[in-house]
Amino acid sequence: MAALYVLLFPYHPGLRSPNELCRLWQTRALVEDGTLEINRALRDYGHVGDLSVMNGKYYPSKAPLLSFAAVPVYAALRAVGGGHRYAVPEVPLVFFSRLFLTVLPTLLLLWLVRRFLRAWVSATVADAVTVTYALGSLAFSYSLLFMSHQTTAVLLFAGFYALWRLARGEWRERGYAVAGACAGATV
Repeated sequence: MAALYVLLFPYHPGLRSPNELCRLWQTRALVEDGTLEINRALRDYGHVGDLSVMNGKYYPSKAPLLSFAAVPVYAALRAVGGGHRYAVPEVPLVFFSRLFLTVLPTLLLLWLVRRFLRAWVSATVADAVTVTYALGSLAFSYSLLFMSHQTTAVLLFAGFYALWRLARGEWRERGYAVAGACAGATV
């Protein structure tokens, strides 16, 4: 299952994926220009959709969590690529942002789901339900894209999981901070 998640990379640069690229252009703008508006990124890297405009400044019409979360990914790729503005091509930026911010968190979610289910059902049933969710639901397709749908699911379940462990007396009170941070980040 993990190999499918990690190795598949459905990306067609010619389609100019607006949901993903508007976020990643904001990531570029944050690192390169220290701003949330993406006017310069649009000039430098090409136009994308899913935008809002105010007073001549363009912004993604998306919640900003993934844009901010991708900053370390972009900064690392930029450093490896030579440290200049145009050091990171689009395809590696999309690939590594997906890998670190949607794919790997989903694999963590699958592990948490299985652990939760094991408290209630047999290992065989827990495995079957986990695999069904992993490969037979929209979790699979959305985790392979740099969109917030699956990230939101991961955060919501992680928050639930923390509260569940607290209710069972298995975690200390700092688990409330974990649950609150996860729930708050979903917005």
